[in-house]
Amino acid sequence: MKKSMLLLTMLFVAVFLGSLIAEMACDHANLTWLSRTYHFGISTFDLDLKIIVLTLGCQFQVNVAQILLAVAAVISYPRLSASFFAE
Repeated sequence: MKKSMLLLTMLFVAVFLGSLIAEMACDHANLTWLSRTYHFGISTFDLDLKIIVLTLGCQFQVNVAQILLAVAAVISYPRLSASFFAE
């Protein structure tokens, strides 16, 4: 449980820092590739059940900086978890 919480925390921090880096990088000519954003998901649609109408959908926006930092977090996770939870 603790190890999975460490991984989730690392991924959350990586995505957060990636979004900050992408915002700062969009102003610099050589670093604009870090702020390139990709959108994917299911756009909203209505599900009419005659009693209730549900609106469903899921959209994700991911930029290059977030992807790079998330990959770095996953790669560094085994070594970091071994040092944190050494028995």
